[in-house]
Amino acid sequence: MAKIKEQPVEEPEDDYDEELDEDYDPTKAASDDEEDSEDDEVVPGRPASSLHIGRFITDESGLVKNSTSLDIDSIFDDMKRGEAKETGHSETEEREREREQEQELHKNKTDAKQIKIQTSYTYAGKLITETKLVDADSEEAKAYLNSTSSVLSSDDGKNRSEVPVVRKDVMTGEMVQLRIKLKRPSLIDRFNGRNKKSLSTLEKSRLDWASFVDKRKIGDELKRYNKAGYLDKQAFLGRVDVKRDEKYVEAKEAAAL
Repeated sequence: MAKIKEQPVEEPEDDYDEELDEDYDPTKAASDDEEDSEDDEVVPGRPASSLHIGRFITDESGLVKNSTSLDIDSIFDDMKRGEAKETGHSETEEREREREQEQELHKNKTDAKQIKIQTSYTYAGKLITETKLVDADSEEAKAYLNSTSSVLSSDDGKNRSEVPVVRKDVMTGEMVQLRIKLKRPSLIDRFNGRNKKSLSTLEKSRLDWASFVDKRKIGDELKRYNKAGYLDKQAFLGRVDVKRDEKYVEAKEAAAL
């Protein structure tokens, strides 16, 4: 058998001195360290996740924790911006609707026929005159027209210059119509007559109530509830009695024929 020649094994030298080594180059060692540090830096274009392969965070039980994280602030900001946009759109639409309603209401008011109301009343010893425009179909306008019609009808008799009187002629025995002239009004009476009639307390209260009803828009509601009132019931019963009397007279005349 061939004998294997054993080669002596060199033991590692523990006491290595760089200064005694003839092949040691300090500049080359520094360049090698720089290359190692450059290798550890992030290379452009390389995915960042490749640097952390094999590095996981574990909890106390040894399970790998989920390292995925969400930017809560950015999500919250996006939600606020979305809500602001929706709120802005809703406010714009609401303003447009209000503007359209105001225009329609203004148009209806201008189209409606209006009348001029001029009222005069005494307050604290002074004559106060108010003038305003109201709708012709409002409760205040109706109350004003009713009050002025009563005043005008009462003034018709005062402005007459003569009064017709029927008397019996003594000689012939016939009825003769005479005209008696009234006394002419004095200058003071004429001056006072030019002044506008002031409303009484009752008429002023009626106009104030009608204005309140128009302002609160409760005219229809009052009419609906007043149908069950005492005065309306009495008026209804009166109309029923009148209608019954008319039918009775018609039936009586038809039977007489």
